[in-house]
Amino acid sequence: MPVPVSAPVPSGRRRALRILLAGLVVAGCAVLLASRVEGPRLLLALQRADWTLVLVAALANLGLNLAVRSERWRVLLLRLPQASEPMATVPLSRGRLWWLYLAHLAANNLLPARAGEALRVVVLSRSAGLSVSGLVAVLLVEKGVETLSMGVVAALLLALFSPPAALVGTLRWMLGLGLFCLALAFVLVGFSGRAEAVSGRVRAFVRSLLSALRLLHSSRLWGAALVYSWLSLAIDVAMIGLCLSSVGVSLPIVDWLFVFLALNLAIALPATPGQVGVMEAGAVIALSLLGVAGSDALAFALLYHAAHILPTTVLGIPALLRLRRAASGASA
Repeated sequence: MPVPVSAPVPSGRRRALRILLAGLVVAGCAVLLASRVEGPRLLLALQRADWTLVLVAALANLGLNLAVRSERWRVLLLRLPQASEPMATVPLSRGRLWWLYLAHLAANNLLPARAGEALRVVVLSRSAGLSVSGLVAVLLVEKGVETLSMGVVAALLLALFSPPAALVGTLRWMLGLGLFCLALAFVLVGFSGRAEAVSGRVRAFVRSLLSALRLLHSSRLWGAALVYSWLSLAIDVAMIGLCLSSVGVSLPIVDWLFVFLALNLAIALPATPGQVGVMEAGAVIALSLLGVAGSDALAFALLYHAAHILPTTVLGIPALLRLRRAASGASA
């Protein structure tokens, strides 16, 4: 008896499902925040906020953090072989990658499912002659190194400090994710040695992906990527400290690290564009475990989130438009 094949879900229905899911997540976060936040106290905290500290945090993210992340991306990309076609002549310059990274952040902030990641792959595959499988491999390594760097920090916090009991689970989850990424990297690289054995049209991409991962298997390369990830982590943690201070919340630096890890665990899955609502709920829960009132925690979260997404979106939209014009000109 033949097995029935389900019809593919139409794109319009998928879009509706994504919108419904995002709406449910935002509604759930709103209910959680409403139960923990006092409106008048939140408004007072925002009115009294030191906006100079928020501006410094935003500039640190737009300048230092963006430069560090785009440079990490560039270091990984340089290991990939470029195609030999005449069109593949666009260099991987720091300035161009900085603008492309900015455009991808704006796309992530405005569109669901972190669409900016696909943007990076499409643009460089067309303009720099890099294979799609190689670019996807770079993204996987990039995310793996980020998770591993946070796992190392979680391990140090568990070993050297006494975190609140309610945060121990978060730290263990982050440590577990870091170890998982490290183990997965060894498994994939080991399997890449037998990439030629993978056959079939459907599996051709997998074979190319494994071959690209093998090119990125270098202790020096991973070490450099980890250093860049820890620099980015340090900048992000400093931003947390600045935004906490801007609303009058004083916590030790080690608690900034706890908040950073908790936030990254909360936004691990792309539930809403720009993680709107999810980051705020994660911050309120994490800070409440550290004894911070819900209204002050939400004030911090709003300012910290704004320092991340507003500058990158405002400056990233022109970059997106420029990419669109370039694509239209190439297709004309």
